[in-house]
Amino acid sequence: MANSLTQEEVQKRIAQSFLQNVELIGTYTNKRSPILLKCNDCGYEWETRAQNVLYIGNKQQAQHQCPNCKSINDKTGKEVECAYCGKKIYRTKSDLDSNKSGFFYCCQEHGNIHKNLLRKQNGEWDKSSNYRLKALNQFAHKCAVCGWDEDERILEVHHKDENRQNNSIENLCILCPTCHRKITLGYYKLTQDYKLVEL
Repeated sequence: MANSLTQEEVQKRIAQSFLQNVELIGTYTNKRSPILLKCNDCGYEWETRAQNVLYIGNKQQAQHQCPNCKSINDKTGKEVECAYCGKKIYRTKSDLDSNKSGFFYCCQEHGNIHKNLLRKQNGEWDKSSNYRLKALNQFAHKCAVCGWDEDERILEVHHKDENRQNNSIENLCILCPTCHRKITLGYYKLTQDYKLVEL
């Protein structure tokens, strides 16, 4: 049946099935053959199989979209600049909404460089960023609770008062991941003499 459609009938169906003003600019042969379409709203031309756009489905209302108009409408974000190099980058609305710092980066490397520069400028470099180095320079490279020392790369630094902003050496101690996890999950408490007491 679709094979017997005239150019005019195909154009009418296309007009009914699209949300934009779209016209057939190629020749219709049959439903499986490609047809050339043009969106009169944005001027975009594209090719698709006739059967993809001739039918509007169960809702009996226009539901197809010009690919170009759809991509423009989907871009609900905006263009911002990389805080380090100034390169223009696109960020989605969800990226913009979830960003807490107000800084955007074109790549992770530029993000790390810029964050470290900010820490140095704000005098936070020694206070916060290097608390791990500070603890490893001060204490033996082993867990203060169980003595585990097989691989210092895996050792973690614990804040005794659980305030990550308090990076004084008195508030830091070195723990293995297992002992640290017992505390952070709230199952155990660390005593003054570095023993774990079950809660």
